[in-house]
Parts: sequence; structure tokens; C-alpha cells
Amino acid sequence: MANSFHSTRIWLTGLLLVLTACGGSHKAEEVEPEAPVARILGPSTGQSGQRVELDGTGSTGEGSLVYTWEFDGPAGSDAALWTSDSDIAWLIPDVAGRYEVRLTIRDAMGATDTAVHPISVVAIPVARPGLDRLVEVGSEVVLDGSESRDPAGAPLSFRWEFVSRPEESAATLIGSREERARFTADVVGTWVVGLMVDNGTEPSETALVSIIAHDP
Repeated sequence: MANSFHSTRIWLTGLLLVLTACGGSHKAEEVEPEAPVARILGPSTGQSGQRVELDGTGSTGEGSLVYTWEFDGPAGSDAALWTSDSDIAWLIPDVAGRYEVRLTIRDAMGATDTAVHPISVVAIPVARPGLDRLVEVGSEVVLDGSESRDPAGAPLSFRWEFVSRPEESAATLIGSREERARFTADVVGTWVVGLMVDNGTEPSETALVSIIAHDP
């Protein structure tokens, strides 16, 4: 009859034993455990105000892993790291600059490893062209972009443009490179106007406002 064979792995503090049973005999063998390796997967660049997700599921080690996330941000940042004790973490950068995220894992043997992941964040300005509105035909429409903001407080340049307008309209956008622009709603219909602002480094996304002209 063939001898039966099986092994049992037992974790002790700082030691991994493999108990091997062969037939009626048992043998304890000390095995060097594999060192844990922390790994972070995530973007290396980001934009202020936009969520950045970081993935530590590729980390390896003996047994169950304990995850601890930390980060350092640029001066003036009040950003926070969320789910900092899970294998997934995320943050929303609030100012431009370098963010350095660290993941430390601890395995069942008590061994640890730390990975570092830098993220370079740029400040993206936000265009705010005002609220949609109803006006009477023949009215002068003033478009106000003064609520547009740059996260770092940098000065902004402005660019207004018609995205769509009634086919019969001959309206001209005056002051299209100024904080405030204007045009005359010369026919019944809808004008959609876009505003994009730029801080000299990064442009904003185009924000839209609709102007609906009706008969008096």
C-alpha cells in the first residue's frame, strides 16, 4: 500500500512551518516565507476637483493583508484620503501640485512593505456663464462670466461663442473675449452660448447657457 502524503502550513510570528506527514511519520520543516510586496495602480496625473482612484489589489504577501494608505499633498491642500484601510483608496485633489500616496501592507507573518505613488495635479479653471433665461425679442442680452473661478486664484481669459442660434438671426456677439459679452436677441428662438476660460496654463471645459427669446 502506498504511503499517504500531505502537508500543513502553520504561521508563527516571523516563522512559517510546513508539517509534512508521510505514512506514520511527521516532519517539521522551516520555510522562508515570501516577502510582502506593496503595489499601487493608479494615474500619475490628475486635475483639481476630480476624483483619483488608487488600487492596491495587486499587492502580495503571506495570508491576509492589512492595508494602510497615507499621502502628502502640496501646501494649502485640504484633500482627504478615503477608505484608507481597504485595498482601494481615492482622493479628490483640491489644489495643483504634487501628491505622494503611500500604501503600507502587513501580512500574516507581521512583515511589511511600502509602495509610493506620485500624482502630478494641474489646476483646471471652471467657466460659469450664468443662468438660462427668457427675454423678449429685441432685448439686449448681457452674458456675465464673473463667477468663473481658477482653483489657484490665477487671472482668467474669456472666450464666448455662439454654439447654436436661430437660422434667421443676424446677431453679433460683442465682447467675446471679455468677462461680459452681449448680443441682441433679434428674432424668436433659442441661442446657446458657450464660455471657456483659461488660466494661462489650462483651459476649462466649455460651459453653456441658453437664451430663449419670445414675442412681447
